[in-house]
Amino acid sequence: MFDSEATGSGGAEGSLRPVLRGALHLLSGQSVRLISQSLYLVLLTRSLGADSYSKVTALLALFVSIYPFTCLGTPLLVLRGVARSPEQRARHWGAGLAITVTLGLLASLLLAFVAPRLLGIDFPRLPLFLFATAELVGFGVIQVLNGVQQGEERLGRVAVILALLSVLRLGIMAAVQFVAGLDLARFSYAYFAGSMLTLTWALAVYARHWGRPVLPRRIAELRAIARDGIHVSLAASGRSLLLGLDKMMLPALFGLTAAAQYGAAMRVVMFAFIPLQSLLVALLPRLFQEGGRSLKDGLQIWRRTAPLGMAYALSVALLIFLAAPLIQTVLGPEFTEVADVLRRGVWLLILLALYQPLGDALTGADFFAYRSFSLIVAVACNFGLNAWLIPRHGWRGALLAAYASNLLLLALYALRVRKNARQAHEA
Repeated sequence: MFDSEATGSGGAEGSLRPVLRGALHLLSGQSVRLISQSLYLVLLTRSLGADSYSKVTALLALFVSIYPFTCLGTPLLVLRGVARSPEQRARHWGAGLAITVTLGLLASLLLAFVAPRLLGIDFPRLPLFLFATAELVGFGVIQVLNGVQQGEERLGRVAVILALLSVLRLGIMAAVQFVAGLDLARFSYAYFAGSMLTLTWALAVYARHWGRPVLPRRIAELRAIARDGIHVSLAASGRSLLLGLDKMMLPALFGLTAAAQYGAAMRVVMFAFIPLQSLLVALLPRLFQEGGRSLKDGLQIWRRTAPLGMAYALSVALLIFLAAPLIQTVLGPEFTEVADVLRRGVWLLILLALYQPLGDALTGADFFAYRSFSLIVAVACNFGLNAWLIPRHGWRGALLAAYASNLLLLALYALRVRKNARQAHEA
């Protein structure tokens, strides 16, 4: 169904039709994922309740924030490597596999002991270890495999894997809820099972055609990966923290009830961003294949796709604003403030549609350090504002911090673009 889209590069000046076709293939699978995750959200909010759901949300935000460091950015590095030197595929994905499994297991074990104290929540230790392993190892290796597929511009295969992951998690959790009822422990076991079954399937169906992975054997190889990976990890972790730090801080600073309202609403906003994310994923191989081209070439692609992204963000934000009371009803009776959170927070979609593509253009032009720096500054701003505003205003303070820090990040990216344009003009 999705395997026919292996696309070629064409440069910034070429047609974007292959990119858009790849994005549509990916969106087809992402639509299945969106439906599954929407049902998954309703199942969790209604079965776990607000307090337990807020614990899951806080832990997921923590996992997502540290994940880039447990894989050292290898999914993106694998994508770049396969896009530029496909004959070295076994070496690229072998390095990603070794790093992700080793660091992911170590981090999962550590989190099983320190995460509850760090977040101010209680959570059973073994289920927490399996929950972390599912995200940092299971999903981490899945993303390495997807990096290979993206580098080959086979986005349909990426969509199949991610859709299967969502469907399996939903199906297993629904079965557990029907048979015994979901609690935090059973949720973790079901989450782990869904991740590992998906990984096993992806390895059996796709990776068996790639040959045996070549693992790094020299320190120099690992050092080279780490050098680039640290930049990628800082940027990815900063991006995740910018989107998830508020969810981690709310339970400790204002309580589980406010965290649950805010977490559920922001989950809806992130669901709405999935179609735009599909387009950004489709653009990445093109940006890397251009390699030594200037930032100007990446910005040409951004300018050509920006009207589509902004039209989508504006229309969907308005739709969610109008449908917010209905969404609140669907989530369950405990979520009494979700409509208010949605109506105030949905406009973050517009900022995401502006700064995420700009950040990818900077990455494609090898501005790794500047993107990392910008994200670190934005995260520091977000943390400081959250610490100040959440104790006084709850989730409203978290939203104010989110808008301010996202606007700051957009401004920093725009400053780099403007400086680059001025330097090019002077040259």
